[in-house]
Amino acid sequence: VQGRLSDGRTVAHSAAIFGRLEVLKIVYEWEETRQAGQGKDLLGKVDKDGWTCLHWAADASAGGLSLRSDANYVLKKAKRTDEDSHARLVDLACSMMKDRPNFLLEQEKTKGRTALHIATRYGSDDLVLALLKNAEAFGKDTLQKLLRTPSADGQFPAHGAASKGRTKTLKSLYKMGGIEALLPLDAGVHSCLFEALVSVWQAPGASSCLCLTS
Repeated sequence: VQGRLSDGRTVAHSAAIFGRLEVLKIVYEWEETRQAGQGKDLLGKVDKDGWTCLHWAADASAGGLSLRSDANYVLKKAKRTDEDSHARLVDLACSMMKDRPNFLLEQEKTKGRTALHIATRYGSDDLVLALLKNAEAFGKDTLQKLLRTPSADGQFPAHGAASKGRTKTLKSLYKMGGIEALLPLDAGVHSCLFEALVSVWQAPGASSCLCLTS
């Protein structure tokens, strides 16, 4: 169970890619039975790029695997699970790791993105909300850290949603974290609100305004 593929992926990563909750639960319980804490260690392992199972679930949740082409072919050929399986897998994984809040804050090695960075740009809205709610369950400090953790290029998770014109995701970020979740870290990074307005304005037939409170 603790074995890895050549890119460092474990069975927990594979379960996350395909949204297999039963597999994740079985391997976790098996490892915990062998030695207390070993199941948590398995869920917390990162691959060669620093991705946890949460990063993989976030990227796969919208059916794409936009960033990791090495698994893209396999995912497309596989039978898809129900649409919210990845969000439910995040709920399950976080419940198992309830005493390890840093699980949600893990950043990949080179680009410094958390699972929320991946989810807001490429994942499903349900997955984004699952990450936010679980972060809040860990505590307000964990939620604020997740919302305000910059990537290596200084972008917040909100920038990903803004650049894609994902107003529903931006509203979720705003409602969970307030206006601070939408502000840039420094003047060198374009405001994600500006990016959102540009994306919405460029979309065919889109409204010219963005309302976050409706």
